Amino acid sequence: TFIADVTIPPGGTLEIHSDTYDLFLNGKNILYLQRGDWIFLDRETVSLEVDSGTGGALDGRILYNERYL
Repeated sequence: TFIADVTIPPGGTLEIHSDTYDLFLNGKNILYLQRGDWIFLDRETVSLEVDSGTGGALDGRILYNERYL
């Protein structure tokens, strides 16, 4: 389980760069807030579950960019 102990502000962006082990919140490196297993996203990823951690509503989108075009 991948856990990022972070509050994403309204309009904020959480970026996970699975190939370089980077985690950013609005451009700021927050890797120190990650715990658990690291996730790897690739073109074969079928689904990813995202949870607010509090049971509240959460809207978002997941964008995968191919590293080598």
